[in-house]
Amino acid sequence: MLLSIPHWTKKCFYPYRTFAMVLIFIQGPLSFQADFMNLTNDSIYHVLDRSFACINLFFECGKMLCIYNNVGFEIFCCYFANLSFGLFCFMNSQDAQMNSSPDLFIFWHTLWHVYPLIYTVIRIVELHFTKINVQADDFQILSSSDVKVPLLNFRWAIKSQKLKYRDL
Repeated sequence: MLLSIPHWTKKCFYPYRTFAMVLIFIQGPLSFQADFMNLTNDSIYHVLDRSFACINLFFECGKMLCIYNNVGFEIFCCYFANLSFGLFCFMNSQDAQMNSSPDLFIFWHTLWHVYPLIYTVIRIVELHFTKINVQADDFQILSSSDVKVPLLNFRWAIKSQKLKYRDL
């Protein structure tokens, strides 16, 4: 999350870096302690993990609002579908836990933790399409045709390189 900050964070007031730090340095270790080290034991880590997960879900929904206004509709639909899938898995894991079904709980809870991996794949796809859109902005479309030609400004290039016309 911290390696590539999305372009929409400049347009939308969202504490992206803070959220990333909380996920990495607080939620991650709490989830590890609750789900791996103390899975079958009652511990404070389960309470803290669930509490931070609820707070982080609030921030995730806020992030979805920012994403909706600043990325393409297809990318937003992928993020929304991923969040919906994650919540569906979480709700099923809670049902399995209440019904004392450890196998179903482990299955659905594991799928819940796949959410960040799917998010990462969507983020990589978003970066790819953003790169294509940025590269497309470097071209000028001719008025009467669909042919794209590079928009070059030779005078700016000459001035920036401190070249003189006779050096060409």
